[in-house]
Amino acid sequence: MGRQFDVVHGDRTLKICVLPVDEAWELWLCERRRRLARVATVSVDKALEGWRMGSDTILLTVEAIRAGLIKGEIVVPDVSDGSAECPE
Repeated sequence: MGRQFDVVHGDRTLKICVLPVDEAWELWLCERRRRLARVATVSVDKALEGWRMGSDTILLTVEAIRAGLIKGEIVVPDVSDGSAECPE
């Protein structure tokens, strides 16, 4: 299980799940243990660069996603039974 961040969007309780992929982490919006949408990717190089400068690039990306949800820049799809499972 990777890092997870809670987010409330309207009347929905969502999570931003951080999942490892080759040389990066994908950030997914998840609901009820189902992936809804990939909303960002952070490369290992970018994360290490931020860490060396004393910042948490993943957390900064999560904050940008939260802001995008509030502004309506990120549309949250409905959960589907065919969606991949999110490791909560």
